[in-house]
Amino acid sequence: MKKVYTEGVNGPMDLIRRDIEVRVKPADIFVHGSEHTFGLYRYYFPANRHYLYIPADFTPMGNYQVFLTKGEFVSDLT
Repeated sequence: MKKVYTEGVNGPMDLIRRDIEVRVKPADIFVHGSEHTFGLYRYYFPANRHYLYIPADFTPMGNYQVFLTKGEFVSDLT
C-alpha cells in the first residue's frame, strides 16, 4: 500500500496513452464496445468525444450517466 500511495504508477494504460497520444487529434472520436475502455480512455483523453456502443436489446448493468461530460452511450452507430 505504501508504494501505491507514494509512487506514481499508472501501469499499462499509461504506456498505451504515450504510444498513441501523438496520433490522436482533438477532433478524433473514440467508439468503445466496453465500459472498461470507455472509462479509461475518457480519463486519458478528456479532450476527445467518446461513445459507448450498447446494443438496443442490451440491459446495462452500470450507471453510464457518470460518463456524460465528454461521452455518450448509443445503440446506433450512425
